[in-house]
Amino acid sequence: MHPLAGILIRWAGISQPRLHAPELLEVRQMYAPKGRLVFFFNHGENFASVDFSRHLQKPASKIREVMSGQEVRVTGTKLSLKTEVPPQSVRIYRIDY
Repeated sequence: MHPLAGILIRWAGISQPRLHAPELLEVRQMYAPKGRLVFFFNHGENFASVDFSRHLQKPASKIREVMSGQEVRVTGTKLSLKTEVPPQSVRIYRIDY
Protein backbone atom coordinates (compact mmCIF):
# COMPACT_ATOMS: atom_id res chain seq x y z
CA MET A 1 0.00 0.00 0.00
CA HIS A 2 1.25 3.47 -0.84
CA PRO A 3 2.23 5.54 2.25
CA LEU A 4 -0.28 8.25 1.32
CA ALA A 5 -3.10 5.69 1.56
CA GLY A 6 -2.21 4.99 5.20
CA ILE A 7 -2.21 8.71 6.00
CA LEU A 8 -5.62 9.22 4.36
CA ILE A 9 -7.10 6.17 6.12
CA ARG A 10 -5.97 7.45 9.55
CA TRP A 11 -7.20 10.97 8.72
CA ALA A 12 -10.65 9.59 7.77
CA GLY A 13 -10.84 7.57 11.00
CA ILE A 14 -11.21 4.25 9.17
CA SER A 15 -10.02 1.18 11.05
CA GLN A 16 -7.65 -0.97 9.04
CA PRO A 17 -7.63 -4.74 9.24
CA ARG A 18 -4.53 -6.29 10.80
CA LEU A 19 -3.06 -9.12 8.73
CA HIS A 20 0.02 -11.25 9.35
CA ALA A 21 0.49 -13.73 6.48
CA PRO A 22 2.91 -14.66 3.70
CA GLU A 23 3.12 -12.43 0.62
CA LEU A 24 1.19 -14.82 -1.62
CA LEU A 25 -1.93 -14.69 0.54
CA GLU A 26 -4.80 -12.53 -0.75
CA VAL A 27 -7.69 -11.28 1.41
CA ARG A 28 -11.06 -10.31 -0.08
CA GLN A 29 -14.28 -9.32 1.65
CA MET A 30 -17.87 -9.25 0.43
CA TYR A 31 -20.44 -7.20 2.31
CA ALA A 32 -24.21 -7.64 2.71
CA PRO A 33 -26.77 -5.99 5.00
CA LYS A 34 -26.97 -9.11 7.21
CA GLY A 35 -23.31 -10.17 7.16
CA ARG A 36 -20.03 -10.47 5.37
CA LEU A 37 -17.74 -13.08 3.81
CA VAL A 38 -13.97 -13.05 4.32
CA PHE A 39 -11.88 -14.99 1.78
CA PHE A 40 -8.24 -16.02 2.24
CA PHE A 41 -6.69 -17.12 -1.08
CA ASN A 42 -3.32 -18.87 -0.84
CA HIS A 43 -1.52 -18.50 -4.18
CA GLY A 44 1.65 -20.09 -2.78
CA GLU A 45 3.07 -23.60 -2.87
CA ASN A 46 3.24 -23.92 0.95
CA PHE A 47 0.72 -23.74 3.79
CA ALA A 48 0.00 -20.13 4.77
CA SER A 49 -0.41 -19.24 8.43
CA VAL A 50 -2.91 -16.37 8.74
CA ASP A 51 -3.56 -14.02 11.66
CA PHE A 52 -6.30 -11.53 10.71
CA SER A 53 -8.27 -9.12 12.87
CA ARG A 54 -10.49 -6.11 12.38
CA HIS A 55 -13.45 -4.33 13.92
CA LEU A 56 -16.92 -5.06 12.57
CA GLN A 57 -19.61 -2.40 12.16
CA LYS A 58 -21.83 -4.30 14.63
CA PRO A 59 -21.60 -7.41 16.84
CA ALA A 60 -21.67 -10.73 14.99
CA SER A 61 -24.27 -13.32 15.98
CA LYS A 62 -22.36 -16.19 14.37
CA ILE A 63 -19.03 -16.75 12.58
CA ARG A 64 -18.10 -20.00 10.82
CA GLU A 65 -15.68 -21.36 8.24
CA VAL A 66 -17.83 -22.33 5.25
CA MET A 67 -16.05 -25.49 4.05
CA SER A 68 -15.55 -27.22 7.42
CA GLY A 69 -18.48 -25.67 9.32
CA GLN A 70 -16.13 -24.89 12.21
CA GLU A 71 -17.54 -22.07 14.35
CA VAL A 72 -15.43 -19.19 15.59
CA ARG A 73 -16.05 -17.66 19.00
CA VAL A 74 -17.85 -14.32 18.79
CA THR A 75 -16.42 -11.44 20.83
CA GLY A 76 -18.50 -8.29 20.28
CA THR A 77 -17.35 -6.24 17.31
CA LYS A 78 -13.81 -7.63 17.22
CA LEU A 79 -13.18 -10.23 14.53
CA SER A 80 -10.07 -12.33 15.13
CA LEU A 81 -9.22 -15.22 12.79
CA LYS A 82 -6.19 -17.52 13.00
CA THR A 83 -6.01 -20.28 10.44
CA GLU A 84 -3.83 -22.28 8.06
CA VAL A 85 -4.67 -22.12 4.35
CA PRO A 86 -3.46 -25.08 2.25
CA PRO A 87 -1.36 -24.41 -0.86
CA GLN A 88 -3.35 -23.20 -3.88
CA SER A 89 -6.52 -23.18 -1.80
CA VAL A 90 -9.00 -20.89 -0.04
CA ARG A 91 -10.62 -20.49 3.39
CA ILE A 92 -13.98 -18.69 3.55
CA TYR A 93 -15.50 -17.28 6.72
CA ARG A 94 -19.17 -16.27 6.95
CA ILE A 95 -20.07 -13.58 9.47
CA ASP A 96 -23.76 -13.19 10.32
CA TYR A 97 -25.14 -10.14 12.13
